[in-house]
Amino acid sequence: MPTVMPTVMPRRSVVCLSARIALGAAWLAAALTVAPVARAQTDAAQIDAAQVDAAQIDATQAATEAAAMLRRGDARAALALYDQVLAERPGSDAALTGRARALEALGSWAAALEARDALVAKAPRDPARLLDRALLRLSLAQDGEQIAAAEADLALVDRLLRQGGGPQIAGLGARLAFGRGVLALLENDPAAALGHLGEATAASPVPAGAWRTLGDAHFALGALPQAAAAYDKALEAHPTDGLSQMRRAIVATRLGDAAAANRADLGAALGAIAVLPGREQPAALVALGDLTRLAGDASSALAAYETALALDPNAPAAL
Repeated sequence: MPTVMPTVMPRRSVVCLSARIALGAAWLAAALTVAPVARAQTDAAQIDAAQVDAAQIDATQAATEAAAMLRRGDARAALALYDQVLAERPGSDAALTGRARALEALGSWAAALEARDALVAKAPRDPARLLDRALLRLSLAQDGEQIAAAEADLALVDRLLRQGGGPQIAGLGARLAFGRGVLALLENDPAAALGHLGEATAASPVPAGAWRTLGDAHFALGALPQAAAAYDKALEAHPTDGLSQMRRAIVATRLGDAAAANRADLGAALGAIAVLPGREQPAALVALGDLTRLAGDASSALAAYETALALDPNAPAAL
């Protein structure tokens, strides 16, 4: 160890040898006392950092596993795992986003909207987060207030995309067009919806739900062959989509295509209806009643109509 004197001697000072030895010994004792403490503090800091890194790695792995569960359709297990991740890392964007998706898959709409609100609060000018919330609001829209809030989100997304504000993510333009198409349908303007949904379905990738919604717009206009083609596209992308199966079967029945009507999986349709937002359930149940009645099952049709009316006395009239 190099000798470092703790004081600066005046040039002309004469310090006796014993004093110099005493000072050197005192400095060495202090150094030997401080060094282990410093090393211990450094080691502790490194251990803490390693533990944090390990926790982050574990949380990242858990979030990845939860996302895989969600893709497999196990939303409940995914939600539980996302909650564990957030207990370790409360601000994890990936876990917060995944948790919102899991809640949506489970039909926990109020909790899902709270989760989307929290994500937007963290990044108010993130167009992807705003779009996610807008589309959820549109699916939940039971009054003018929700529709107006969704419309405001869509308008802000449009401005951000035009200005280049916020993260630029592929597919946002198509999702914005999809949102506008849904909004137009809610405002009873299927003709305007066709334009927006045509743009959405021309994109790659096509936003989830866009083909089915395009079919709904064609159906509302009475263009049954075009509606059938759109529902077929929806089923190509998601063969187990119960709502698309049901709506395709209704169109097939109207067109006299019994074979296509019989391919509908009514069990899948019932499962899909069960997790729809409350606003959409009565209309879907009426559609299911129409389908079963046209298929000759009057008792099942009556049960579907009565359930729809119990949910909404003003449910759309049966065919």
